[in-house]
Amino acid sequence: MKKITQIVVLMALTITTTLAQQKGISWVHGLKSTRDFWQPYKNLFEAERSQINKAGSNNDLYMTNLGVQIMADVVPSNNIGIGHSMGGLAVRQASRRSGTPFQGLITCGSPLRGAKIMNSFKDGTVDNAIGAAVTAVLRGPIAQFGGIGSYVIAGTAANALIPLWHNVFGTNFINYNASYGTSTVNDLAEGSPHMNSINNDPNTKPTRAYIWGNENSPVHWRLISSYMRGSDKPWLPNEDLACVNIVNSFSDAYFAFFVLNAGNAVANAIYLNLGATAYFTWVAFEWKAGSDYLRGQSESDWAYMIGADQAYLTNSITTTQFNCSYYHYYNECSQLGVTNPAAAQLCRDA
Repeated sequence: MKKITQIVVLMALTITTTLAQQKGISWVHGLKSTRDFWQPYKNLFEAERSQINKAGSNNDLYMTNLGVQIMADVVPSNNIGIGHSMGGLAVRQASRRSGTPFQGLITCGSPLRGAKIMNSFKDGTVDNAIGAAVTAVLRGPIAQFGGIGSYVIAGTAANALIPLWHNVFGTNFINYNASYGTSTVNDLAEGSPHMNSINNDPNTKPTRAYIWGNENSPVHWRLISSYMRGSDKPWLPNEDLACVNIVNSFSDAYFAFFVLNAGNAVANAIYLNLGATAYFTWVAFEWKAGSDYLRGQSESDWAYMIGADQAYLTNSITTTQFNCSYYHYYNECSQLGVTNPAAAQLCRDA
């Protein structure tokens, strides 16, 4: 995911060469983000393509809690629209207005079918998932220590993890409308009238590139790690594993209690102490439920909430790769044309 924006810049450089070169780009940030998201890449783009009219390349701050339509209304018309997340929907919506000169669009990590997490907020799936998580992680402590001990462990887990979940959603799960804005929640939901109107409109300007990223498992804990660090620091290697390590530590502790109680169950079974065997077996599997949730079920729940458990049909694209040694690859195409005019033309077309 951290490499996606670099890919966007490369795509922008390529596309702009084939379009009107004295017009710029509208860079549009995503939900609850700021103009800082795109600024480094806007600077890089303008440095690499100095012929672009910088006055026409804009990176504005947008209100994202008033719905996609309101956001799109203030997106400046331009040669290319590049949008991240909700910003991708905004540039697609902006391309539908009469007289817009958008020649092409690039979307980066945008929910082009709608964001199922908004559906999950609206129908209570998120709240239910949080409740199931609390139940799962408390089962072992309650069985082993009773009420007081379980509250100690639950408090430790809450202090370590709950603020991270809040950073991801920016809300306390229940008040999502207040956090994101009712219009935005409704617009972003899968199957919403707004999403259907965009996707069913044949006049929407062509999206030249859909860019998304595949994350390594466990996606949700890595995502929370990214939010935990903030956006004002340079990235360090494996920094998206911080929360993963916290969760693994909890899971290891839970599994250790499972092994301890399973051992007690076996020891009592040897002496035919059936009551103690049943008790320790029960306690062991209460701990294992928490461990299994942290390592596996939580990711399945997350995938369901965001729609990643569904299979989507995507169009296949045939690409031709040219290995060019210069940034301004038109020079490379010209050099190629000295000996192979047809290959040079194919290079320029690409």
